[in-house]
Amino acid sequence: MQKKIEALAEQFVVSSGANSGDKVMIKCTIEHLVIAASIIRKCQDRGIDFELDLSDGKDMADIVLAEGSDPNAVGQDVYGFYDGINKVIRVEANADPTFFKDFTEEHWRKAKDFMSHYNRISDTYRDSTRHYTLTKIPTLQDAEKDQIPYPEYLERFFELCDQPWDPVEIAQTHLIERLNRANEIRVTDENGTDITFDITNMTFANSVVLKNIPGSEVFTAPQRESAIGKIAARGRFHYVSGEVMEDIELEFKDGRANVVKSQAGNNRLQEIVNTDEGARYIGELAFGTNPHLRQHVINGLLVEKIGGSFHIALGDAYRYTEYNGKPVNLNNGNESEVHWDITTLLRGVGGKVYADGELIQENGEWLDPELEVLNKGWGALPEEERPEWFKKKFPNGYQQAA
Repeated sequence: MQKKIEALAEQFVVSSGANSGDKVMIKCTIEHLVIAASIIRKCQDRGIDFELDLSDGKDMADIVLAEGSDPNAVGQDVYGFYDGINKVIRVEANADPTFFKDFTEEHWRKAKDFMSHYNRISDTYRDSTRHYTLTKIPTLQDAEKDQIPYPEYLERFFELCDQPWDPVEIAQTHLIERLNRANEIRVTDENGTDITFDITNMTFANSVVLKNIPGSEVFTAPQRESAIGKIAARGRFHYVSGEVMEDIELEFKDGRANVVKSQAGNNRLQEIVNTDEGARYIGELAFGTNPHLRQHVINGLLVEKIGGSFHIALGDAYRYTEYNGKPVNLNNGNESEVHWDITTLLRGVGGKVYADGELIQENGEWLDPELEVLNKGWGALPEEERPEWFKKKFPNGYQQAA
């Protein structure tokens, strides 16, 4: 396990692009301090200055529930703590909804005041003022909700983080060339998803492990008022705080979302889309391309990366003008306090993706043979290029892992 942690820490520092002269904030939950310690050692070895923002995962709940506390003032202090920081490495986990079980309406108001200052920090990520690299480690609560034994869940996580990133980036460059020629994307499945997006003049970003670990995805934004149709997203979802939502159905007209239903957490879903007007519009459209996880999970960072999935983010659009050294147009003008990814898996449910009417993905598999590594990961590469752990675990190739 220590070797895997060291490899992950190395990937973080490399992906952050940090060098001597940079100042890095390492934001970490206490339960993952061993990973932070490894990142710190690698920063020290490179002469990189750093600060540590350590959390127990329920800081906001503690601050809001404390008698006489001023969450707004504390949030301002947090924002000030990031002054002079130009790189951020975030080792986080999903918040436990039980942390917020005693919240009243007044507590939620205070929480919003506190989080507004973290949102100001997030704004610097989305406009490229400050670089960030993020992971969300699966928790025991995640494993219980997703019905995956925790040791197995952690093993899957590290395997997701160890994919053939150079071939993935090449394949995604090819995929983006095709997507950028399109004006319209349509996605359908047997669960009732049938939605169309106008992506005229928008371009896709090639996201491997520059900002998210594990990767990977390609993402853009649709024209703000263009989405029309329905998304039926099966599985459990969690956003920032509050109750878990399940099996979400949204209907879009002129780009604006209306809640059809959810099997659980309907009140929370309504709260999110009612946060502000921008929360009802789509700020991101993306396709996950990491094939090493095949089931829907509650961990938002992992599920959006699954090969054979697509996701939309309700709310704020990214404002990058370049991504990984390439010019991009991702900003459709939508602004919101919210940026919430909702993933729909297309494999096993007859999912289809069309670009200007041409079928380019079916049942979660890209049809272009040049994209095979996005369908099968290491298993798509010649045997001599596969790592030893993969050959040992899957001697018959990726089909056994699928």
